[in-house]
Order: sequence, then C-alpha cells, then structure tokens
Amino acid sequence: MTTKSNGNPPPAYRIFISSTYEDMKEFRSAAADALTNIQAIPMGMERFVAANQPVIDRCYEEIRQCQYFVSILGFRYGSLYKDTNLSYSELEFDEAERLGIPILTFIREGTIDANRIDMDDFSRRNRWLIV
Repeated sequence: MTTKSNGNPPPAYRIFISSTYEDMKEFRSAAADALTNIQAIPMGMERFVAANQPVIDRCYEEIRQCQYFVSILGFRYGSLYKDTNLSYSELEFDEAERLGIPILTFIREGTIDANRIDMDDFSRRNRWLIV
C-alpha cells in the first residue's frame, strides 16, 4: 500500500464475502487470503461473534461498512431466512445492490453432481440458476 503525503497509510478497503458456507469454505478462505495479500480487510460470517440480533441484521451492518462486495456462487441456493423465504446470500447481494456497493461475482467452475445437490435449491428463484 502506498502512503499518503502525511505519512499515514490509506485506510484498507473492507470487502464483504458472500456465499453459501459448508460447500464453499475453501473458496471463501482463498478469497479472504487473496484480499489479505492486497492489504484489504475481508469480512463475512466467519468473523461474526455471538450477538443478540438476527444474523441477517449483522450481515447488513457489515455490508454497510464495506466498499466492495464479493459474491461467490456455487451449486446451492443456501439457507433460507425465515421472514422472507430467500437465502441469506441473496439477501446480502440485494442489500449490496441497494446500497450501490460495487459487486464482484465469481461462479464456481465444475460439474454439478446431482447426488450432492438439493434440487429444491434450483427451483427457489430462477435468478440464481447456473446453467
């Protein structure tokens, strides 16, 4: 990172990483490592501590503090938030879009193994279909 004329380094970018979790751990970790290597601050649910607020509110709070949003899409739609019947990943994406935060989307490469996929995930919202 370059320094400003006053000798202080510029503030690091905060970047929210969004994806389903169990099936995307290695990709989330790789994204966080890459962001750390460029001296950005990766944010996401792994960094949350126990709190007395709904998880989605905590996500929105973090997204509001970020300058970029990274969406990593795979083969699952993800856990549904009870009040909306939408996935947490979709709600996070929608919030970043609503706030006008630049969104970088990465799509997992590979062959879909029907034995490992909850096919209901593909029928929830056609906007999230990957073909």
